Order: sequence, then C-alpha cells, then structure tokens
Amino acid sequence: MIRIAVCEDDYVYIEMIQSILQSCITVPYEVKFFSSGTEFLNTLTDHGCPYTLVITDIDLGSQSVNGITVAKRINKMNGDTQIIFVSQYLEFASDVYETSHLYFVNKKKLLEYLPKALTAAHEKYVFRSDQFLYFQSSYKEYQVAQNDILYLEHLARRTCIHTATQVYSSGEKLQDLLNRMGSQFCSCHKSFAVNLYQVRTLHHTCITLRNGVSVPVSRSRYPHVRDVFARLTMHNGKENFYG
Repeated sequence: MIRIAVCEDDYVYIEMIQSILQSCITVPYEVKFFSSGTEFLNTLTDHGCPYTLVITDIDLGSQSVNGITVAKRINKMNGDTQIIFVSQYLEFASDVYETSHLYFVNKKKLLEYLPKALTAAHEKYVFRSDQFLYFQSSYKEYQVAQNDILYLEHLARRTCIHTATQVYSSGEKLQDLLNRMGSQFCSCHKSFAVNLYQVRTLHHTCITLRNGVSVPVSRSRYPHVRDVFARLTMHNGKENFYG
C-alpha cells in the first residue's frame, strides 16, 4: 500500500491533484490532504514519517511553515519518503535544492508534469521495494534490507523477521511477507522461510546458515528448496553445498 500525503491550501489545486492521482496510480494507495505544512508536521511522531510520497506546495500561507521546512523535517525523519514540490512561483526552484526531493512541478503545468513525477516516484518505489522489506509492527513503520534478513519464522500468530543483529515481529502472515520479497527467499517449512543467499549447507532435514543457526526443512519442501538453491548458486557462480 502506497501512502501519500498532500500539503496544499488551494482547493482548486487539491481537486486537480486528487484527479491526477486517481488517473495515474494503478496500485493500491491511500491519500490524506493537509491544508498547511504546520498541520502536517503536527501529525508526525517520533516513530517517523509514515508516508511513501509527500506532495507539497512551497508557499502554504503566512500562518504555516513552508514546504521547504516540511521537506527538511521529512528528510531527517525518513530519508526514503519521496517528495514532490509543486509551486506557481519559479523563484522557489533554487530553494528546493536545500532538500532531498524527487521533482519540482510548476503549477501552471501541473497536468503535464505531475503525472511524469508520479511515474518517477513509482519507479523508484518499485526499485526500493526490491531491495527492502517494508512492514508495520506496534504502530511503527519498518524497512529492512532484504539482504540482511536471514530467515522468517511464524510463531504464535506473528512472523519473526531474523537479521544478524535484530529480530522484528510483524502481525502479517509469513506468506504475505514472502510475496513482497525477492526470489532468494524460499519457504522451507510451513513455519519457516530462508534467505538462500545466507545458506552454508543444505540438508534434507535442515539448513545451516552462515551464522551457524539451523532452520528446519520439511520433507515435502526439500526438493523445491534444493532446486531453487541450485539455480541461485549456479546463476551467481557459487559452489553448491549439500549435506
């Protein structure tokens, strides 16, 4: 789910942006509109910015912080949140470079260039989704590099995501997480999935990871795990290790 925030104080442009979002975005998303940058910032917590994309005007009125301030705050809280600036004042074009952002769109050409900005945002989102696993736990948003994940374990109606340094817990089903992960992740047991790039040895009853942890392999899933492991290791020019 792509979460979008829009900071805009002009109702005409709010309707235009909403219409463009509806016509351009083909994946599941939710959008929340804010009439000022101050209102938007007041909704953020110490848990970080929960939005995938923020579209913000720069001049949000004399009673509000401006879009540049909003972007700087977002950059500090969540460097992965993409930012698209919209403004009818071209003199702000230089100011946006004080921030990390994706696009600057002149409001006079909103219908032409906002769709292009959204396409760029989507491509970046898909690219990052291939590298990271995004999930929510205890009302916090997490992103974990997929290469850092050793294995996943379904335990007591939750899925534990094991890395070398930390264990995360998610209320999502194991399979739902796997559906968003790379081809190197394979279900080896009804309660376990493993990152095959982290495998030291593969046996018909268990997998030993590089850190020495042993993960069970069910008899029915061993042939599939063996075949996927073989394809990955051959593709990457690595030696296969079978117990």
